[in-house]
Amino acid sequence: MNGVECYIRECRDLVDPLEDSETFSSLSEARQEKIRKYKAVEDRKRGTCAGLLIAERLKAHGHSPDEIVLDAHGRPRIDGLDFNISHAGDYVIMAVSDSSVGCDIERLRDRKSAIAKRFYSESEKEWMEGEKDRLVAFYRIWTARESYVKYTGEGISLDFQRYDVQFSKESSETPSLKGDLKDVFYLGSAKVMRDGALQDCRIHQWRYDHDYVISVCISWETKH
Repeated sequence: MNGVECYIRECRDLVDPLEDSETFSSLSEARQEKIRKYKAVEDRKRGTCAGLLIAERLKAHGHSPDEIVLDAHGRPRIDGLDFNISHAGDYVIMAVSDSSVGCDIERLRDRKSAIAKRFYSESEKEWMEGEKDRLVAFYRIWTARESYVKYTGEGISLDFQRYDVQFSKESSETPSLKGDLKDVFYLGSAKVMRDGALQDCRIHQWRYDHDYVISVCISWETKH
């Protein structure tokens, strides 16, 4: 493949997978085991939706969930193909690329000042306070940070103080990602500074279905 694909699925209307044996049995054993551990029905729905989406998109690229292996950070990977999953509220998203990719979706809720105070850098907090819609700005920082640590595969093991998200004032560079992420409003892009050095990635961000913010972190060299 050439570039990045991004897909989104709504899981609100799914039946509880534990009551839908046909759908549940179609999932990989690893996915089934994971879903059984969820106590909340909504979590089981999201887990099932993610499993179905993974199977669908891997099949489209000639792979199957049985090929998935975990790297040193516990991140799922397949040789020659990278993918990432995120879910929130009613939606599950998946990004697929032939190079590293990370994605995150969050539902707009109350801005958590304690999180911003503890985890956001001074420049991020200054940028957020200068934005007209601070709630959206809060989640732009949140999802950007999440997509980056998922892009690198380090997750929460990466010290949040070691990197900083810098937002571009130019929002006209709308990327043409492949997939079915439609009817979205492009918010703009961001760069990442880590240990004082600019990283070779770019984060693109969208507003979806009014209440969601999506970030996708891709390699700087990735064509889009």
